[in-house]
Amino acid sequence: MLKLAISVDEETVRRVDQLSRKRRTTRSSFIRSAVQRAVMEALEEEIGDRIDAAYGSPDVEGETRKLAGQMASARPKLKGPEKW
Repeated sequence: MLKLAISVDEETVRRVDQLSRKRRTTRSSFIRSAVQRAVMEALEEEIGDRIDAAYGSPDVEGETRKLAGQMASARPKLKGPEKW
């Protein structure tokens, strides 16, 4: 594990200390968990943006609609229960 030196305003440190005491953890552990959550949220947002970009492009939308239409027209029109 690496150690970091960061600058944080006094009010934020006071709140971190209050919350870490309330949760019965150390300041270091509290900050580590907060940073880990922030990193995971950023990664999830990045993945979501990539998915939106891939599936939201006009090419993909057009191909999806075209395929859906082809599948709908290829579906057999059943008049009653199938006989096996």
